[in-house]
Amino acid sequence: MNLIVVSSVFAAMALWTLPAASATSDDKFRGTSPVTLVYIAKGAPDACGPGCDRWIAVEGKIDEAAAARLRKVLLSRQAKGLPIYLHSPGGHARQSLAMGRMLRERKATARVARTMVKECGGDQASADCVKLKQGGKELEATLTTAQAYCSSGCTFVLVGAVTREVAFGVRFAVHSAGITLTDRLRRVPKATRDRAIGRGLESLNRDIAAYLVAMGIDRGLFELIKTVRFESLHALSRDELFRFGIDRREHVETDWTFTGSWIEKLVQARGASDANDFRTRRWRLVCGTERGMLLSYARNNRDEPLTSAVLRLGADQKIAFGALGRADMRIVTVDAGMIGKLKAAAQLSLMEVGTVDTAKGGEPPVRETILSTTGLSRSIEQLSSSCSVFSRRG
Repeated sequence: MNLIVVSSVFAAMALWTLPAASATSDDKFRGTSPVTLVYIAKGAPDACGPGCDRWIAVEGKIDEAAAARLRKVLLSRQAKGLPIYLHSPGGHARQSLAMGRMLRERKATARVARTMVKECGGDQASADCVKLKQGGKELEATLTTAQAYCSSGCTFVLVGAVTREVAFGVRFAVHSAGITLTDRLRRVPKATRDRAIGRGLESLNRDIAAYLVAMGIDRGLFELIKTVRFESLHALSRDELFRFGIDRREHVETDWTFTGSWIEKLVQARGASDANDFRTRRWRLVCGTERGMLLSYARNNRDEPLTSAVLRLGADQKIAFGALGRADMRIVTVDAGMIGKLKAAAQLSLMEVGTVDTAKGGEPPVRETILSTTGLSRSIEQLSSSCSVFSRRG
């Protein structure tokens, strides 16, 4: 087997994924489909955003036929204008680049989330479920960001989209490229193999760097990628997602969610002093006493000290958080009447007043954060039914 033939073999096997022997691959990606699945899913009204109830799911390891499968679905009449939801550990690098270019051609929106097909139940990667998803039919499903990830080559697919959103809590991870060389006849000398792999990696890295620039991604991402070993993964922080131009949203929030014990909402927003520094805020509503439920508000301890924090429900309705002697947390008891008003609120506004810099003087800084109420009403109903005090009142 001469070098020209070897080159054609390794070019076809260029991977952007973890090797099968990696413990990280076995532990993190157990339950992933061994092939790329691309299908159209349908959920409840607004399941994928306001006015959106259908989307294209792309999941599983990215194999040699992944781009062809994606193109087939994208060319269908039913797929026009639908957002793309990715859940994948990565795979074939050049297939990933081709898929990303398809999304750019269609000015697509891409996000990271798991598509949970109802007929599949809890095992979304079983043989029967994979066969169902390969059947070409629109499938009834829900979306969740819980345990969702987009790693390795999957990140290339997402950055190809015009609108890119990486939700709070999902894993978006990168590492350096690798080449898998298959020599079925075992006739290629090691030195020849090493030279072929080296040239293949150089070519692949040039293509990756050019692709990222073409997609409007800061070169710093590729510089980071080169520092992460092929056998490892680096999960990008919100700061990095913003700085590299992957997700340029300045405010990212979760829905209000009932966890089984409490209601929780998380927000990540740019800091006031550093444009690339994102701060995390968290709200929790828990069962309290006969006086009402307890609503806590926790802030990153790097934030400026506060003199007050007030949650506004409307022009004349507000909830004032009390200090706990800690700069990073406040709490308040919310009675049944105010809980009812929270359920009915269309939007919430957090008003925070900082402290005056004694050296500089002037007015205290004021920050307003607008919060969505998506999921709040339903979560309050779920929490109320689990709280003995509120259950007796109902």
